[in-house]
Amino acid sequence: MGGLQQSPLSHADRIDFFKSSLLEEAVASSQVEGAATTTEVAKDMLKTGRNPRNESEQMIFNNLRAIQYITEFQDSNIDFKSIIELHRIMTANTEAEKYSGDYRKGEVFVTDHIDGEIAHIPPDWIEVEKLMADLCDFANNDSKFIHPIIKASMIHFMIGFIHPFKDGNGRTARALFYWYLLKKGYSLIKNISISKVILESRTQYDKAFLKTEHDDNDLNYFIS
Repeated sequence: MGGLQQSPLSHADRIDFFKSSLLEEAVASSQVEGAATTTEVAKDMLKTGRNPRNESEQMIFNNLRAIQYITEFQDSNIDFKSIIELHRIMTANTEAEKYSGDYRKGEVFVTDHIDGEIAHIPPDWIEVEKLMADLCDFANNDSKFIHPIIKASMIHFMIGFIHPFKDGNGRTARALFYWYLLKKGYSLIKNISISKVILESRTQYDKAFLKTEHDDNDLNYFIS
């Protein structure tokens, strides 16, 4: 795992990140997960090519590596291997790293980020593999048309609902949102930071999960 931390981003990649909003997305996605850092710090890390100095910087670095990864397989279907590898990249050298390498074996509870109360109890871990297989089939099957932005949102929601990992689910969900839209030719998504929007309306984002679940999984709340 340590190799991820020590492998520098190429010069071309750094230029690409500066030109687009992908750097902003990497920072905001980390901040949604509690990272205490700024875009300026991330720019300095990219400009100098130095290794991350703390967990917050490592989360940004991991998010950038994850963006690289999803662009590499954006024309391919997703499967267990690619999702688990994406999660591994996202959590490398962080506290969540101990949960990488496979889907969770055991129960997990999602708590409210403000008061710490239990907000969601994901499906039993025994069901995770079957649910993730169904999700992969859904993501890869285009026999029934669903607008790509709506379908990407559905994939995002289902990762959060299933919670296939004990930690790092949000980061993985947002990365798969990007993957699906890139796969469908939405190249301009690179100029939009979804996580920044979520960060600025975090309460609404959390409530959308709750309203959806409490209304027989009516995804209109979350999609909106």
